[in-house]
Amino acid sequence: MIAPQQAVLLTVVDNETLSYAGGLNAIKGVNTWQGKMNGTQRARYESLLVATRWTTNIPVKSTNLVSGKYKIRIQEEGVDVALTLPLTDVNATNLYDFLQEVATTRLERHLKTLPKPNADVIIDRNKKE
Repeated sequence: MIAPQQAVLLTVVDNETLSYAGGLNAIKGVNTWQGKMNGTQRARYESLLVATRWTTNIPVKSTNLVSGKYKIRIQEEGVDVALTLPLTDVNATNLYDFLQEVATTRLERHLKTLPKPNADVIIDRNKKE
């Protein structure tokens, strides 16, 4: 997904491994992390992809995309489809939101292990504001 002041690269390999890059790394095509989707996530990904019908009914390429776009490439079993779709495309947005959710789930696991601030830290923070 590319939009003003925002770029995200999400790559799914073998309907299982999700790689992510954001910002300048996304523009350069350099993934910053990867992880495997669980069975439920894989099933949801596959159902979203099938629902788009992008491999059997290729949408017309959008050309007037000034404010942002999804650039999607699907390669599977002899199929190689490259799409450029507006940010208003419902199927692309659903897929993007789902993949972002998978990425966030991985991050939340690490955030939960961080120490929680105690009441003194919270009160001190409020005094400085």
